[in-house]
Amino acid sequence: IDLLESAAKGAVEPDALPNIMFKSIGAGASLDIGGMALGIRMGTFFVPLNFFAILFTAAAPYLPDYKRHDKTRKDKIPK
Repeated sequence: IDLLESAAKGAVEPDALPNIMFKSIGAGASLDIGGMALGIRMGTFFVPLNFFAILFTAAAPYLPDYKRHDKTRKDKIPK
């Protein structure tokens, strides 16, 4: 949740979306809206998406959201 809220700070305003979306009609091009979308598109062009999934899986236990919600999980396997 904290990561999503920080990503939302860089979001494109809703009023700008129709103009940006209709720019890509015609020539047939892929259009990314916003810096986050562009960054992810560029990152996954050079490095496979599966690598990012593995990287996120390894880093998830160290994120604040994971630590906070892991304490309240009901299906937690006892050690």
